[in-house]
Amino acid sequence: MSPARQELVSNRPLRGDELQKIIEADVHDVLSRDCMMTSRVAYGRVSYELRVILHLDNPAFKESTSVIRSHPASDNQVEAQPELSALESHPPLSKPISEDAYVSATQRDRTIDSPNVARIEHGLPISVVRQGRDTGGNAISVEEGVLYPKETVQDVVVPPEDHDLTRMVKKAFDSGDNLL
Repeated sequence: MSPARQELVSNRPLRGDELQKIIEADVHDVLSRDCMMTSRVAYGRVSYELRVILHLDNPAFKESTSVIRSHPASDNQVEAQPELSALESHPPLSKPISEDAYVSATQRDRTIDSPNVARIEHGLPISVVRQGRDTGGNAISVEEGVLYPKETVQDVVVPPEDHDLTRMVKKAFDSGDNLL
């Protein structure tokens, strides 16, 4: 499906809320592929960190980093003995019971060269300006969001790259190095 002659489609930069939806879809995809995130697995103790690093092609903001870490409920007992908490404040777990405590780390890299391709790939509308005439014969322009089928970009989509960092992170935890 391509635009008609009366339609103007610009490849405007992604808005922050559109990029947020793309990042959320990536996080969901990474977690859904992890075999440790099923209903058949349960955790008595866990800590986690999500890190989003944006490298931006913008002279005002070249890079942005957001870090979200797990944190336990505020409780003096938990603060004094974090190993008693089900959800600890950050990786690694303090005093894991098992020497082989499970560690999982995945990095996803995605490059977005075309905002409109990214919009179509993630089911977001593209702003289209339609030219036409009103009932009085006057020229009018109407801007509206159009959803294009994902198949229209399947040949040009650059898939994200996932990297398993588990060994590197486990080695850092075991040696006492702080990755955070």
